[in-house]
Amino acid sequence: MLLSRVRHSLQGFKLVDRGHRVLVACSGGPDSIALAHVLHRLSHTMDFKVAIASIDHGLRPEATDEVAQVDRLAQQWQCDFYPLTLRIDAKGQSLQAAARQARYEALLSLARDIGAQRIATGHTADDQAETLLMRLLRGTGVTGLTGINRHRADGVIRPLLDQRRAAIMTYIKEQALPVVSDPSNHQSRFLRVRVRKEALPLLDSLHAGVVEHLSALANDMREVDAYLDTALGTWEDSRLDVQAQSCAIDALQALPPALQSRWVQQWLGHHGLQSLSRAHLRDALAALRHPQAEVRLPQGWNILRQGSMLRLTRRVTSTQDRTSS
Repeated sequence: MLLSRVRHSLQGFKLVDRGHRVLVACSGGPDSIALAHVLHRLSHTMDFKVAIASIDHGLRPEATDEVAQVDRLAQQWQCDFYPLTLRIDAKGQSLQAAARQARYEALLSLARDIGAQRIATGHTADDQAETLLMRLLRGTGVTGLTGINRHRADGVIRPLLDQRRAAIMTYIKEQALPVVSDPSNHQSRFLRVRVRKEALPLLDSLHAGVVEHLSALANDMREVDAYLDTALGTWEDSRLDVQAQSCAIDALQALPPALQSRWVQQWLGHHGLQSLSRAHLRDALAALRHPQAEVRLPQGWNILRQGSMLRLTRRVTSTQDRTSS
């Protein structure tokens, strides 16, 4: 069952083309082991090649043995195997965020080196639901509600994104596949673990199917997000240039409210301010209505209203700024 559903996703969403080389990120956990095994089986009939990478982040002594276990499976399946060892420097980020960034950087670099057109990760529908709830709790907008992308511009794909974690576990048992368990997946100090163990079961008890509903919401919001980008692209005004560090207030006010927010988001993103909270965007837009407004943003940036212009300026970065960024 899982095999046919993943085949449908690969074909229906055009995730993989014939002749592609797919690098599977495999931690040894159930989701990534199932993904690697399914893609290995499908590769013969769909005419693509599978390579497997496993990463030791240098955070747990057990990781060395876990990478070795994935290596043995890759040899059994006759797939090329690439072990990666990282050293994580959080630099003010959370350890999980720093590990994630380093992991993707390493996978993208390896994919370029070995000529892989795609990098497959084992994100499931449950991961999608958890991500949306976490973003809602932290405060997010339309873009945040798009959740986990099925197919990123850099070649990362998520073939299991429509599959429930329960279906993955059933497949693991049916195929008698060995898996490992990362203890961080059970530590309640992480918000994702509490959402997984507490929030989602409670919501599902109130209304069955919450994971499917949240996944569908992410799909809908991705269409809305794309529409807003398209609509903004048709709006021509030379005074609205995301590369500039200033913009004309009346030009920005002429946009519909949803496009005002989208333009400011793109403007700040172009200058390195990615993934801002809803509160930051709200404060930035409030500067349109308040003379002499000054908005403090992460990474040492300010927005100042000066006459008829909004200006993006740098300030001396404090220790607090570096920590919050």
